[in-house]
Amino acid sequence: MVKFIHIIIISSLWVSAICQDLHFSQFYSAPLTVNPANTGFFNADYRIGVNFKSQWPWGINTNSFTYRSFSAFADFAFLKDALPGNDWMGAGLVVLNDMGGDGELKVTKIIASIAYHKSMGYKNRYYLSFGIGGGYIQKNINYTKLYFDDQWNINNLTFDPKMPTHQS
Repeated sequence: MVKFIHIIIISSLWVSAICQDLHFSQFYSAPLTVNPANTGFFNADYRIGVNFKSQWPWGINTNSFTYRSFSAFADFAFLKDALPGNDWMGAGLVVLNDMGGDGELKVTKIIASIAYHKSMGYKNRYYLSFGIGGGYIQKNINYTKLYFDDQWNINNLTFDPKMPTHQS
């Protein structure tokens, strides 16, 4: 059993190490983007939240597109009185929109999550939460606003952004 738990922990760390996701510096204000096990884990029937982040609002230079991230989430707790002990479940939805960079990279995510919260310990004061989430992700980029090294004109050593590029 201990070996199985070690395999689960190592595989989850490996998956999180190869992924990069939108994040907010005040991560406690975006609980569903941190971990789907946070779904429904609060002392109320429901919660709704909105986050906005604008990074480098004036751009690195005058031509660059600023980085802006927006998220909205809602989740609720259910089956509080129907499950044994103090167990309950939670369901939630988070919508994320991120855009930025010279190529105007736009990322849209719609993620649903569900969680189970198991009470444990003396007087059921501790909880073990399991959660799973999945959804839809769309990414777009405007390649016409990107610049590549093969757009240099070798004859007169000038940069021409209108030259075709062979990058794919």
